[in-house]
Amino acid sequence: ATPQVLSALQNEEGQAIAEQLGPDLMKQYAEEKYIGAVQEKKNVPNIVTELRNLQERDANRNVMNFLITLKDMQELTLKRLTTTVEEERSRSELLEHYKNREAEASKRKQQLEKDLASLKSACERAQSQRDEILTKLKADLADVKDTKAERMTDLRNKYEKRMKDHEAVFAAKEEELLRKIGALKEANKKAKATNDDEEAQLKQRARRYEMDVDTVIKHYDETLKGMAMEVGEKMEAYKKEQKQRNELDDHFKKVQKERDTILAEDMIADVRLAKRQAELDRKNEASALVQAFWRGILAREQYSALKRAKKKKGGKKKK
Repeated sequence: ATPQVLSALQNEEGQAIAEQLGPDLMKQYAEEKYIGAVQEKKNVPNIVTELRNLQERDANRNVMNFLITLKDMQELTLKRLTTTVEEERSRSELLEHYKNREAEASKRKQQLEKDLASLKSACERAQSQRDEILTKLKADLADVKDTKAERMTDLRNKYEKRMKDHEAVFAAKEEELLRKIGALKEANKKAKATNDDEEAQLKQRARRYEMDVDTVIKHYDETLKGMAMEVGEKMEAYKKEQKQRNELDDHFKKVQKERDTILAEDMIADVRLAKRQAELDRKNEASALVQAFWRGILAREQYSALKRAKKKKGGKKKK
């Protein structure tokens, strides 16, 4: 609520209205007004200055709003005086509900305050631990720097001594190797002098071997030419024989085809003959059946005639 509203509520009429409404509704009204103003101004950077300006400006408008609110409260008071018992009970239940919500909110606030205190203590402990670790790391860094300088001097002395030892060993090995190289050069000169004669002999031997190889190659070429001629003649003979063989194969294929054709014709003739014989047998069987049927008819007619003749003779005897 604004200061003008609060000052208006402090006079005699405002106190009477506040007594009629009750402390709970007045407190709820003030909280709702304050929360609404804070929610409207929560995104403003300088919220304190804005809230002060909100309270100081537009005094007349706030007074008019207060009078309107006072009128609404009077109407509400009249309605409460004219309400029934159920409405009063529902209002009391609503009021009890808001009281319960207020109690829950206060409990929640206490719990959040406890959690905030525990978080603050945990943050303080963590900060103290970090400070201890930082001081320890700084002490370790100083120790490491001191030990690093000492170790670097030790390593420098150690490796300088090792380098001197290696240089002495290298000089001794270099002298020994130079002596060996000189001995090897002398031996190489002697070997070169002795190898010149052997090289001349080997060259003469190589020339003789080359002449022998040329003669062998010429002989081999002549034999190859003769063998090539023989192979050519044999290939021509083979081609002729292959041609004759192909001709004979074609002839035998034709003969085989003619033989197959003759066999097929013989088979067709045999089939036709068998068909004719079967037709003849069928006709003979049919004619024999017809003749037997006809003989039966004749025999039945003769039998019926004899039977009639016997009946006639018997009738005459009775007379």
